[in-house]
Amino acid sequence: MDFDEGSLRFSFDASWNVFKYDDTPDYRKGIGALPETKAVDFIGVQRHVLFFIEIKDFRGHRIENQDRLLKGHLAIEIGQKVRDSIAGLVSAHRAASNQDAFSPYVRPLFNLDDEIRVIVWIEQDLPNYNPKREKARKSVEGNVFKQKLRWFTTRVLVSNVDNNPLQQSGLTVRNLARVP
Repeated sequence: MDFDEGSLRFSFDASWNVFKYDDTPDYRKGIGALPETKAVDFIGVQRHVLFFIEIKDFRGHRIENQDRLLKGHLAIEIGQKVRDSIAGLVSAHRAASNQDAFSPYVRPLFNLDDEIRVIVWIEQDLPNYNPKREKARKSVEGNVFKQKLRWFTTRVLVSNVDNNPLQQSGLTVRNLARVP
């Protein structure tokens, strides 16, 4: 199943059950109708693991988004998106015309044996750092997201096209032609 998000194509193999949450009518007409409600881009399940996936493509906008990353504002925003998405999933499961469609995504929220992960997919134009400095930067960035999401899960991954920890799990991501 393929989904385009900006200039990225996310391809999930058949082992995934995934949908573009913020595009569903159940979100838009349900909890999304509340002012200031936020939503993650994708929600998926694969082998008893529930994934909340948020994509940010800052390429060409690195400078104006630098403070969002460095000061933790983006981590707070993603924490809010995950929080609102959980509430939206539960309400959609209870009130949607097709409640069964949401069951695979709601069940892991209440089953302590299932794992929950948040994937923060960030594409950005970065100056060429030496490998040690780049590894340290990614570690700090990952820790900021983990800190803001620890109320829900400590399994938070910061990823991009060059660093896709889910490729072995059937998710491939590639760049599309960028629209100016």
